[in-house]
Amino acid sequence: MIPPAMKHENRFDKSSHYVLLQRGWQAGSGIGTLVLLTHTLNLAEQGWYYAFLSVSTIYFVLDLGLSALLVQISAREFLGSVWGKDGLVVGENARRFHAFCRQMMNWYAWAALIYLLLIPFGSLFFRGNENELGYGWFIPWVLIVVATCANQFLLPWVSLIEGTGHIREAYLVRLVQSMSGTLFLWIALLSGAGLYVAAIVPFCGFVVSCIWIMSSKRELARQVLRADYLHFSWREEVVPLQWRMAVSWISGYLIVQIHVPLLFMTQGAHVAGQMGLSLTIVNMLALLAQSWVTSQLPMLTQLASQREWKRMDKDFFRAFRRSLLAYFAGAAALVLLRHMVAGTSYNERILPEPAFALLMLVGFAGHVASLLSWQVRAYRRDPFVLSSIVVAVLIVAGVVWAAPRYSYAGVVAVMVVVNFAVNLPWVIWLFRRDNRRWRSLESTTQA
Repeated sequence: MIPPAMKHENRFDKSSHYVLLQRGWQAGSGIGTLVLLTHTLNLAEQGWYYAFLSVSTIYFVLDLGLSALLVQISAREFLGSVWGKDGLVVGENARRFHAFCRQMMNWYAWAALIYLLLIPFGSLFFRGNENELGYGWFIPWVLIVVATCANQFLLPWVSLIEGTGHIREAYLVRLVQSMSGTLFLWIALLSGAGLYVAAIVPFCGFVVSCIWIMSSKRELARQVLRADYLHFSWREEVVPLQWRMAVSWISGYLIVQIHVPLLFMTQGAHVAGQMGLSLTIVNMLALLAQSWVTSQLPMLTQLASQREWKRMDKDFFRAFRRSLLAYFAGAAALVLLRHMVAGTSYNERILPEPAFALLMLVGFAGHVASLLSWQVRAYRRDPFVLSSIVVAVLIVAGVVWAAPRYSYAGVVAVMVVVNFAVNLPWVIWLFRRDNRRWRSLESTTQA
């Protein structure tokens, strides 16, 4: 009998170019957005813009790692089911799948409501730097929180569909979300909308999700709303893995997002804007380079469940090598481009060349660590709890100490030391140890 994962092998392999298309648009349009941002926003507005984005992404904390697990969980729960017309799901596991979706909806509904508390929190955090901006920031802040809240509620549906094997559809939806959000963002920037542009991308994502669900997943939505909770135990199936992912998720937020707000508070909007723009460039490169591995995640989960170790290794390391080559090539091009703009008006919008090059190295360490951790989580286990906590504590403590004393240079130095001395070696060790240990345990259990 051919394992289900092997039956879907070609579909997963052929879907990688859809992932690349969506990620390619994000990277290419991101360059256009960065150019428009530097031309239409002044230095203070740039700093406020990235401070808004960094603080508003606290919804990742409320997510508690669930969005990172949805692809894997839905890939497992959908086995034995098939898609029908208008998103109808039928099969032996359909009731269980619907119950899982219903409980997922409830989770994100509560998370969205709690997220609205960020409005008064922002009022306390941003108060004090109004003089740099020159106009009111509260209404733009309320708009970005409300738009992100709405988008957060529907965000998991795309990951859910991706896990069932419809990678093409999932990334086409993401592509439309990204294209519509970017185009309206450009129009708003050129119209002189200032900080109000920060709410456009999440609002467009929400609208596109609504249209997609109503047009092609109506029956799934109806089935989920009528689903019986008893057919799926969230406590037994999700919580044991989610609490570990939640720790990693919260730690990841602190590791990635803490720099801009702290520089905003201690060094002002100008330096925060430089760091925000530079980090955005690095993250765009990593996002594009991750595409080769991202497209394989549902298949890796199924191969792990089928104990197809050789096939799992072959597919992962092939995607891993391509991803590293893409990052190296992109990083080299970006460092060269940074050198070329040294004498232009863009120079003061980005971190100086040495700091920017070091930030690229930090991105590389984080990129490798992310790819290896995704492969390990295909076993539906997460051994990265302790390492995530330690790295987050070191980063936060280091940045809190360095930001007021050494500005961006101290922050970048802390990131380099922690990522290369602690994070990356630890993840590599866990990757090698747990692949050997868990495969041995699975083989013993099977025997």
